[in-house]
Amino acid sequence: MAETYICAACGGTFATKWSDEEAAAESREVFGVDPDTDPTMAIVCDDCYKAITTAFPPKEWLDRPC
Repeated sequence: MAETYICAACGGTFATKWSDEEAAAESREVFGVDPDTDPTMAIVCDDCYKAITTAFPPKEWLDRPC
């Protein structure tokens, strides 16, 4: 049986398509965040990811003043 996850944004249940290692690599590459050390990281579905990154582009997020 395929593993599933619940999207932190919409609450839908989806089949897992990526390994934890692949997801962590994307998080580090796109957001500059290691999910193993940041407890605020959440898992979201593709549709919510697209909506979030459209509203808050990762480049702008990384370049923001602290």
